Amino acid sequence: MKNLCAVAAVPDLGPDRWLQLHERYVNYTKEEDPEVILVGCSIVQTIQCYPIWREKFIPLKSINLGVCGDRTQNILWRVQNGLLDHIKPKVCILNAGSNNIAFNDSPSQIAYGVLAIVAEIRSKLPDCHVIVLAILPRGPYPGKLRKSGKKVNKILKFKLKRMTKVELYKAKNFLQPDGRLAHNDASDFIHPSETGYRKIFNPLFGRLEALLSN
Repeated sequence: MKNLCAVAAVPDLGPDRWLQLHERYVNYTKEEDPEVILVGCSIVQTIQCYPIWREKFIPLKSINLGVCGDRTQNILWRVQNGLLDHIKPKVCILNAGSNNIAFNDSPSQIAYGVLAIVAEIRSKLPDCHVIVLAILPRGPYPGKLRKSGKKVNKILKFKLKRMTKVELYKAKNFLQPDGRLAHNDASDFIHPSETGYRKIFNPLFGRLEALLSN
């Protein structure tokens, strides 16, 4: 049976607006020369609404190519259809798969969807280092969705370590010691706040600077 998470597709909901945004991104990349790109869903897209984007990412010559609601198959379609054709970044930060969990795709299907995106990025940008963000915990407390995310991350950890110029990054201090996701860090218990984004990304900036200096 075909794994739809790994088959490039335009979303069924609001395809015209989605395609317009994709075309806008493609045209945007023709005018930019980024060193860091962020590709993914709303967790990527909304970070540019917070001070951390201006303070930390813009100085690294970053551009944001996230689209709210994207599943792995949608990100794969965008990557295959011009999103990366006009730029040569040194680093790509990829966040994908969280929305697939909400659609009850299996961890294996989701993981292989993410791997398909990574393979496409590596094919189009062979000199670019890809940092895959591990799927973040969903919900205030441990539950079914979190278990699915952990299983996806486990598969990705095993598969990605075999690839060159690819690594999995997992935020270590995003949750409280008792496993809760604090309201201050993600008010809807999905999308990080300013403090949440800083907990996720602050430990990563040293790695980014090292990669950019090479």
